[in-house]
Amino acid sequence: MAKVICNIGNCKHGLRKHLRTYKRRDGKRCYGCELHAISVSLKFDPDLDVCIASCDDYEPIEED
Repeated sequence: MAKVICNIGNCKHGLRKHLRTYKRRDGKRCYGCELHAISVSLKFDPDLDVCIASCDDYEPIEED
């Protein structure tokens, strides 16, 4: 089974603490995902000619 590593810190499904073993190239923190299966969709931006991957299961944490 593979680990899912994400850069979004405010997701309901993500681990609350950042991963110590993984960091992005620019030094920002990475977070793990608690879901066993995720769905990722590719979105194409015609203005920039870029393909962006985004998680379909992302749900932001609702803060009071």
